[in-house]
Amino acid sequence: MNKFTIIIPMFNSEKFVANTLNSIISTNYDKNNIEVYVIDDGSTDNSGEIVRSISKENPFIKYVKKNNGHWGSVINYAKNNLNMIGDYISILDSDDFYVKETFNIINKLVLKSNDDLIVGSFKKYDGNKPRKKVMPFWFIFKRILKNKTQMNTPFCLPLPFFAKKEVFLKLNDLKEGVAYQDPDYSTQLVKNSSSLRFTKKVIGLYYYNRENNSVSQKWDNKRLEPEFHACLKCIENDAQELVSYRLNIKDFRECIKDNNLKFKINRKFKFNWYPFYIRWAYWLIHITRYKNFFY
Repeated sequence: MNKFTIIIPMFNSEKFVANTLNSIISTNYDKNNIEVYVIDDGSTDNSGEIVRSISKENPFIKYVKKNNGHWGSVINYAKNNLNMIGDYISILDSDDFYVKETFNIINKLVLKSNDDLIVGSFKKYDGNKPRKKVMPFWFIFKRILKNKTQMNTPFCLPLPFFAKKEVFLKLNDLKEGVAYQDPDYSTQLVKNSSSLRFTKKVIGLYYYNRENNSVSQKWDNKRLEPEFHACLKCIENDAQELVSYRLNIKDFRECIKDNNLKFKINRKFKFNWYPFYIRWAYWLIHITRYKNFFY
C-alpha cells in the first residue's frame, strides 16, 4: 500500500476548507498511509482555527502557517522544508474535494504500472452538486504515455496530478508573489517524469466558480499579464502545445490579439496526446486559427 502526502495551500478559506478536509477524512483508505499538510499562506480570517480544530481529531492532518507569498510560495515551502512521507504527492486546493475512492484508484494504478505521474479525471462543482460533465475527457487521450511529446496534457489544474516524491522534489522553485503558477507546476511535473498514465476514473471535484477563483475573473490586461507569462513558462517547460490549447478560450485569444502579443516557440508542434484519429482535427484547428499567434 502506497503512502500519500497531500499539500493544501490555504488563504482565507474559512468557507471551504472544512469541506475539503472532510473529503479526505471520508476517503476509504488507511489514514496511517496519508499525511496532509495545510499550509496557511498568511490567512487573516478564521481558516487556521478551523484546521486546528479538525486536526485535533485527525492527527494525520498537520497545520503550518507562513507569511503570504501566493500559491507558488506554498509549493516551494513544501518542497524545501517538509519531511514528507508520501511515495506520491499531490496538491489539493483548499476549495476542491476528493471522492471516497481517490487513494484506492491511484494506489491500484501505481501497483500496476509504477508510473512517475498519474493524472485522474475530475468533475466540475458549482457549489451545489457535482456536474455530470467530466473534465478532462480522458477517453480521447492515450492512456499510457512514455514519449515526452505525448505527455503534455492540455490541462494544468493541480487537482488530478499525483507525482512520485522524487519527481516532485525535482521541481524548480515557482515564482512567488504572483498568481497563475499552476501551469509551471504541472508542466514541470511532466518534464520531470519518464512515464505518465491517465485514468478516466473521477478522483475529485473542482470548485470552478467559487468566489475569488482566479479562473472566473474577467479577462482584462490585469489578468492577461500573469496568464501570458504562465504560457511562456509552459513553452520553457517544453509544453507549447498547452498554449495552443489555451487559445481555445475566446476572451484570452482576443486579449492576446488586442495587445499584439505573440509566443516564441522552440520546435514544431506535436499534439501527440491525442490519438491519430483526433489529432488531425486539432491540427486543422491550430493551423487555421492559432498558428499566427506563434513565431
